[in-house]
Amino acid sequence: MIIKKEYAILLQSVRVNMTEEEEEQLIDLHNDKIDWGIIAGQMFNHRLGGYFIKNLSEKRRSYIPKELRCTLELLVQAQRRQTNDIYKVLAPILEELDRYGVRYAGLKGIVLNSSIYAPGDRRSNDTDLLVYEEDLEKLDEILRKHGYLQTFGKKVNYKEATRREKLIQRMNYHDLVPYVKVLDKEFLTEHKIDINFQFDSKENNITKQIFDYGTVKYKNEFGQVQALPWETNLAHLCVHFHREGVNSLWTDGKRDVILYKIVDIMNAIRSCPEPSKIESWPELMNKLNLQKAAYYTMYALSQFYEDHRISKLMQGLNVKDTSFVNEIKREGKNEIEIRTKSFFESAIDLQR
Repeated sequence: MIIKKEYAILLQSVRVNMTEEEEEQLIDLHNDKIDWGIIAGQMFNHRLGGYFIKNLSEKRRSYIPKELRCTLELLVQAQRRQTNDIYKVLAPILEELDRYGVRYAGLKGIVLNSSIYAPGDRRSNDTDLLVYEEDLEKLDEILRKHGYLQTFGKKVNYKEATRREKLIQRMNYHDLVPYVKVLDKEFLTEHKIDINFQFDSKENNITKQIFDYGTVKYKNEFGQVQALPWETNLAHLCVHFHREGVNSLWTDGKRDVILYKIVDIMNAIRSCPEPSKIESWPELMNKLNLQKAAYYTMYALSQFYEDHRISKLMQGLNVKDTSFVNEIKREGKNEIEIRTKSFFESAIDLQR
């Protein structure tokens, strides 16, 4: 895969656990003239500023224009403050969930900020939790006690969602109307909690199997969270990526090609604690009937990264017809449209 040097620098700089060889390859890329405007524009659009600056070696740091470097360092400080605020708000809620026996697991940002990334590296807009459907009433009681309400509203107009809105969301999607609390913090004026009770879908109801597979505790300097182990955490990142990539609800706003999601999945793979888990993961996806979501995600990932682990994760997936990787369902219509651009081309196209 041959891509423009600036895109290669950005994509390679945000990887975790880089080897000496990878570091040398990056330094070689910096030796020619570089358009830092391209890198900065893509970096901020795709929410990769924290990843980029925190992952720099001293050698590569010297290549970055001073004002850009200072801006990125300030960004990390703001994101760190925001992450700390989120953990402070969440801590008493998670304690109550444990005390009252509500079965839950953190998803996405709250997990990544406690495992792969240090606080400040990654911005999280909300908190995602997977909860047993049988525990939703108990969860609702706890969240309301802490000042949350269910709303689709914006900050100027928070209003409890109607019963009809809640039923439609619960019946037609994999989650609930978000729980939101207004806060008076500089970098966190509201906190939103998205509650998922279906790991995948109503048709593939595997939430119990996911919880039976186990949960683990992840910690950082601000606190800890109960979440899924590497295998099922990666599975959920794939399910989420696939869901947003095949429906016009998300593709129309290009939410399917925001690069931090691709980077998170790649870094989750690079953070695999044991090589044997890479080998066994495809079979687990087959068993959970998640092979299409897994294949779709790895197919997209391969357009950004050349990594032998991606190929290994694709091998063994029970997928015979792969035509679905470029299909998008047009929401509200019985229509399928075909992608005319690759994931990579769509991601870097910032023209409006």
